[in-house]
Amino acid sequence: MNETKQQFKQEEELYLIKNHIQNNPEVILVGIIGKGLDFTENVVDVSFAYNLDKYDVNFCVAPKKGLYTANELQDFMMKLIPEGLDPDTIIPFTQHNKESYLNFGRLTFSEVLGQKKTIVDIISSYKRMHNMEELKYGKKKIERTIDVISQIYVDVYPSKTYAKDVLNGIANENFVDQKFLAKYK
Repeated sequence: MNETKQQFKQEEELYLIKNHIQNNPEVILVGIIGKGLDFTENVVDVSFAYNLDKYDVNFCVAPKKGLYTANELQDFMMKLIPEGLDPDTIIPFTQHNKESYLNFGRLTFSEVLGQKKTIVDIISSYKRMHNMEELKYGKKKIERTIDVISQIYVDVYPSKTYAKDVLNGIANENFVDQKFLAKYK
């Protein structure tokens, strides 16, 4: 990946995905789940990440006109990938036959939001430890820098009503039985 694309990806991925979904006339954005989001100002408040190394954002979407087969939903989901971005993971929709469960697909993207640096000073007053290699003169400083990662999920459901029921804990977020799905057609 060239430097320009990497910089673009780090700064814009979340908003590129959001805008791509919102500007697609065939898509309903049913919900966004993620702590610290403020899309009105186009900023992500990462101050909450003080104790976190990972941050998740879920876009819950559905087609405007319901789609109820694995093939239809797979084609629909693949159109949700913004140009120039490659998902880290594509979980495909699967269904073995017309009567079997429909397993839902998902797109996953990752981006680095920033870094978190932790500095720990260890000071020992226990004299015997002062000569230990790890604690020279009873002191040791440990520094650790890690990336704060954002996982962006695009979860696709057959209909707006089904997606709302997933968000409300009524419907299963991973798969659905065909008899239960018939209620949403």
